[in-house]
Amino acid sequence: MVKRFRFVLLLVTPLLASLTACQVFVELFSLSPFPGYLAQAVASVDLSTEIEKYLEDDEKLWESDVYVTKNGSDEEYVFLIVRKDPGGQCVYAFDTSLNLISKKPIDFPSYIHLFDANTTPPGPYFVAGDVGFSGSPLIPTINPYPDVGNNWDNYAFSHSGSNFTLRSNGSQIECNMFDFDWANFAMTPSNIGSPTDMQLRGIGYDYDPSAVDPVLGENAVYLFLHSWDDSSDHGFLQIVRTAASSYPDVASTIDLYTDWPVSNRVYDVRGENRVFYTRKGVVAESKDRGTYYLLTLDGKIEKRFPVTRDHRPAMDFDIDGDYYYVFDEHNYRLYKANTGF
Repeated sequence: MVKRFRFVLLLVTPLLASLTACQVFVELFSLSPFPGYLAQAVASVDLSTEIEKYLEDDEKLWESDVYVTKNGSDEEYVFLIVRKDPGGQCVYAFDTSLNLISKKPIDFPSYIHLFDANTTPPGPYFVAGDVGFSGSPLIPTINPYPDVGNNWDNYAFSHSGSNFTLRSNGSQIECNMFDFDWANFAMTPSNIGSPTDMQLRGIGYDYDPSAVDPVLGENAVYLFLHSWDDSSDHGFLQIVRTAASSYPDVASTIDLYTDWPVSNRVYDVRGENRVFYTRKGVVAESKDRGTYYLLTLDGKIEKRFPVTRDHRPAMDFDIDGDYYYVFDEHNYRLYKANTGF
């Protein structure tokens, strides 16, 4: 045991010597059984009373997701969604200090990912499935939002007064366009145009009109597509840049891989999990479970950092790339952690 400990010290000491005090703390946690986000946490809130009250007798049959959304008025909120299996979900809304603002249970689960929705004033401004939030503080309401298929890989964004949902379906990306009243007035498929079957694992969209993509010269919607390379037996991620002004036509007449810029392949990315967009880079989980990459839009790995050694946590990043939020399903705590980017 002593020899093994000395060997670990010989490996770790040169690494730690080149790091700052904060980085040393994070790296030590990455070598320990503790979740990485504990080393980076700046705040947390205990939700055990809330969650246990909602779950009642269904404590073993549930799942959760976390979403962070900022609108064009620079208002940012954190949403925790707890889904029972079978039946029902509750959406909790927090400010960025993790104060619980409001909550709303509904009788069925929905997998439409939360987004800043364009709707007729006074809102709602944020949507999670059939729950809309508006006002200050946020007030939840139940509305008949669109049925676009109850798939976990639905992603959404709002642009120029319209709402869009996207999901992968075989060799195509399906794009649904909705007006202010959620009337579906366009549904168009786009051929992915890749030699392999790609799965949509997230989108990146920046509401800021000044956030101009350097390649496209305008606001972009970044599609994060994952596939499997049979020749190397490795999964890989690619990022497709599409012009926000082209939706929904982007999905009607073109092949994504032929008509839009595509990043380099990023190998050893875990393919079943969400990929996150921030203004500092794209975040994707590596093949080593619980460890994440910070990527450029061209597919270059900028950083590798630990989050958790456990199963995929319910988590999301703020668009600025300063913080990420993690819900621990074991102790019912929601954490706010510093990315260190």
